[in-house]
Amino acid sequence: MCTHLADGRNGRLPRIILRGVLVVVLGRVNELQGERMRSTLILAVLAGVCVAVQTSLTGAAQRTLGPAALVAISGLTTGGVALLLSFFVAKPEFTGRAVGYAIASGFLGAVIVGSIAVAAGQAGVARALSLVIAAQLIAGLLLDALGVFGAGADFSIPKALGVVLIVIGGALVVSF
Repeated sequence: MCTHLADGRNGRLPRIILRGVLVVVLGRVNELQGERMRSTLILAVLAGVCVAVQTSLTGAAQRTLGPAALVAISGLTTGGVALLLSFFVAKPEFTGRAVGYAIASGFLGAVIVGSIAVAAGQAGVARALSLVIAAQLIAGLLLDALGVFGAGADFSIPKALGVVLIVIGGALVVSF
């Protein structure tokens, strides 16, 4: 419990703040797009939980396998499952540019899995993911602002402030 943040009434202040944040976030979700946005929120939370579990697994596996073998096994598994699913769900059209993007994404995935495995093995899951998330959000904000890869340019001060707050939170996780 965060007793140093409590207001003297058994830690009620952090719970009140968390409840307020949830009300604002969920209220905003309802305003935006209803059911579609709720599905997006559920998938994002599921992905976040999966990333934490996967990071723990990769940290443990890389200590025995080493980063290169881990990346190979993980990448082949991910690629095989995704390719099979795509044939049944998406019916993809294989164009030159799209395949090039997919190959580049695969190389980046290898860097991501290997880097996270080593970082989590050395610094712990929370520290590694805090740094990864901070870097990911800053890069994502920049890519959105520039409209890279066909997305329209999308930047706002509230988005930037949100990223700053998350980076501050990540700095706290890394520092303590």
